[in-house]
Amino acid sequence: MRMNDQTECSPQSSNALALTLLTHIFRTDHTNSNIVISPLSISTILTILYHGSKQNSRQELAKYLKYEQLDDNKVMNAWKHIFKNTIQTNVLIAHGLFVSQGFLMTDLFRDRITKSYAANIDSVDFGAKETIDTINAYIANKTKGKVRNFLEAVDPKSLLLLVNAVHFKGQWLRPFEQKETKLEVFNNFGTKPVKVPTMKMEKQKYDYYIDNKHNYELLGIPYAEKTLDFFIILPKNGNKESLNKLLNWLTIEKLDKQIKNATEQECDILLPKFNTDSSYKLKSKLKELGLHTIFTSKADFSNINGHKGLHVSELSDYLFICLIIS
Repeated sequence: MRMNDQTECSPQSSNALALTLLTHIFRTDHTNSNIVISPLSISTILTILYHGSKQNSRQELAKYLKYEQLDDNKVMNAWKHIFKNTIQTNVLIAHGLFVSQGFLMTDLFRDRITKSYAANIDSVDFGAKETIDTINAYIANKTKGKVRNFLEAVDPKSLLLLVNAVHFKGQWLRPFEQKETKLEVFNNFGTKPVKVPTMKMEKQKYDYYIDNKHNYELLGIPYAEKTLDFFIILPKNGNKESLNKLLNWLTIEKLDKQIKNATEQECDILLPKFNTDSSYKLKSKLKELGLHTIFTSKADFSNINGHKGLHVSELSDYLFICLIIS
């Protein structure tokens, strides 16, 4: 989503968080599998937790989310603006808060997450088998069936479960043609080159930027929704070492600057068709990046229910991406 003055505080911090997390996963995950994360999902979950936190937990989340210089109203207004903008696109965002029967929330917390984040709140019995089916059905419905069986089990002693679902199905502003899609060699680092269906577009103008010093290219492919673009960052050498060097150098401020410096140029594009998904348990990774207190008994989420004793047991992210011709 393109930036503007009203929303910049949240998308910018969200993207910075995601880039840091992506780099960390890339360095520590040695499976050579695809890495897919959702800045919007992770930041929304952590922001809702931020509103429920106090003391050290709040300071920790504010530092991580880069909210230290912002008051609550500015944070909420920025996110409200984001969600309002997504209504005009094909981005569907749903927040579900499932609470244990008898668990009471403060009026302030309930009011904030329902009005500013359009969160849906349901009371459930975490000890009942059908609760998992209920939560999975909610996620499947909100992602139009793309994410199924997300939750395999839940601790029956849980008091609160916060889930976030994001679904986007976009149409290219200039669709690729089926007749131009052919098998081409894709050099996937870590495995042997393979032939995959590859979409082709020739002599069309796109936002393009090349950085010869750091050996990468940037290309923006617009969706029909004018506020959304698909940006590709491609290391010239195409190997794991060059990607690692690029991630070591790249920051969200540098990336934002390069996107703004991109100029419309005539390009030839070869883009593989693919679908991929990934799922991560993020607790250990977030702890390594500085979020400690919220996962321990020292956490203070008393803005949620007026009492101490709550802490985050796990934070998971699942994302599915499908790149097609239309």
